[in-house]
Amino acid sequence: EICSLKQKLKKSENDVLEIQHNLQQKIKLLEMDKQSMEQELTSTVQEFKQMKESKIVKIQQLEDELKCQYQKESERLQQTRDNYDHELKDYQDKWEKERSLLK
Repeated sequence: EICSLKQKLKKSENDVLEIQHNLQQKIKLLEMDKQSMEQELTSTVQEFKQMKESKIVKIQQLEDELKCQYQKESERLQQTRDNYDHELKDYQDKWEKERSLLK
């Protein structure tokens, strides 16, 4: 009977050692998975940061282009307005001259 108990104890010890070994292996695998996921997350965060920076630069470029276009259009409109004012003044002067001749 003692022999049987010793065998059972030995088997239980072996079972415990096997379970312990399996758990250690699983822990190692989980650690590797964790590191891999952390690296992937870090990489993804970097990609998003780069995309964000790229978008910000693009938005700034578009904003600058729009400001430039607005300035050019503003100048063109002012020139057109000045031209019309000048033409109107010429017509008014001409009209005044003809009017005075009619008097």
